[in-house]
Amino acid sequence: MKRNDQVYGVCSGYTHDGHGVVKIDGFPLFVKGMLEGEAGELVVTMAKKKFGYGRLMKRSKTSSQRVAPPCPIAKQCGGCQLQHMSYAEQLRFKKQKVQDVMQRIAHLDIEVRDVLGMQDCYTNYRNKGQIPVGVEKGKTVTGFYRINSNAIIDTDTCLIQSERINAVLQEMRKLFEKYQNAKLFRHLLIKHAFSSDEVMVVWIVRSFQIPHGKEMVQELTAALPFVKSVILNLNVRDDNVILGDKEQLLFGERAITDSIHDLKFSISSKSFYQVNPRQTEILYGKALEFAQLTGKETVRDDFYVFSTAGKTCDGN
Repeated sequence: MKRNDQVYGVCSGYTHDGHGVVKIDGFPLFVKGMLEGEAGELVVTMAKKKFGYGRLMKRSKTSSQRVAPPCPIAKQCGGCQLQHMSYAEQLRFKKQKVQDVMQRIAHLDIEVRDVLGMQDCYTNYRNKGQIPVGVEKGKTVTGFYRINSNAIIDTDTCLIQSERINAVLQEMRKLFEKYQNAKLFRHLLIKHAFSSDEVMVVWIVRSFQIPHGKEMVQELTAALPFVKSVILNLNVRDDNVILGDKEQLLFGERAITDSIHDLKFSISSKSFYQVNPRQTEILYGKALEFAQLTGKETVRDDFYVFSTAGKTCDGN
């Protein structure tokens, strides 16, 4: 098998990132966007010793699980990789991923139950946006990186980000155009606490000296009163790490507050917090159901120890 070879094959499964697997005389080709059971003509784009990559040129058999991606930039954007799959197929694929890990890596023969899916898997469920900022031909661009690239696919809206995150992005684009200082920005990090509706905006910048920064803060918070925190984060690293070590508080508080069940979480710029709060409540509820706690136990969850009788938990 070598590059540019043209072959015909049938997809028999998926890689860990959702590429279709097509075996040609036992040699696996990984094909982006191909679904299990589909067949077609392929061209080999890369061939290594034990596996290769291919591109589907013509599909001769289409899976019943193939759907039209709801996002207009799904094929270009590197954010969502499975929108060509029906949601039922996505859940089946994710269950199989867990099953493979348990059997092939952990060597455990255990039952993996079905994934608990969402009622609406594409509507504004995500509570965090990490949005690259750039300037191309004198024009501000924001959006997400093209897959395997540092090129930004320009957009001011994401289907899966909350409406408040999208509103902040759209307002920031106006401010970038007004003050022409986008070249000093690397990313916007926007966090939305669903229960309180508070929003934190983190400007990840190349310099603490931002021309018209004070005016931008005033205009942003006046236009969007739900913004309760604006933080300046300095990142001068030459790599893909998003957040730097040094920060300045420009407006409001250093944290926003969210709740899951009866627990309150204080969320800072660097806090880890589940990005899908709707499913997090379901996940935590299912864990509590399985644990059958009485309220007298002490539960340890990674780095945090708290009593089940307590009402708060620090999410920093």
